[in-house]
Amino acid sequence: MSAAVLSADDDERMFGTNLNIADVQPVWVEVTNRTLLYLWMFRTENGEGYYLPFESAWPVHTRPGGAAKVHIDDRFYKASFKNPIPPGGTHVGILFTNRVEGLKFCNIDLSGDTEVFHFSLFLPVPDDDENFEKIRFLDTGGGSSVKTIPEIR
Repeated sequence: MSAAVLSADDDERMFGTNLNIADVQPVWVEVTNRTLLYLWMFRTENGEGYYLPFESAWPVHTRPGGAAKVHIDDRFYKASFKNPIPPGGTHVGILFTNRVEGLKFCNIDLSGDTEVFHFSLFLPVPDDDENFEKIRFLDTGGGSSVKTIPEIR
């Protein structure tokens, strides 16, 4: 699994607007299924809500109805992550999430008939270097030193 939070420039290029102003933060996800099962992605909430493509597109609508609205909705739907992921297949798509600063935490579960795979991802938020540098973690490996993210990389 690979993932990244989109930058404001990426938002503009893909959706025609900076979604951060609507408190929506798109996360690009790529999943390669190396099992013999069809896998379904489930978005596990952990304080960070996930939005449907149409919910994410709504703030971008300039007026109700019309062909422009359908075109915007279609763009968001086509970009969203699709299920299921077939055995040996790779799917790429966008998850629409709540906006956070600094570091994004995403829980993602992949489920097949007999297996569940859980991923907890910590993703840097582009366009927010100031807050990213301020995030600190407690090093529990034998001491109480605190390190910044760049030192951990």
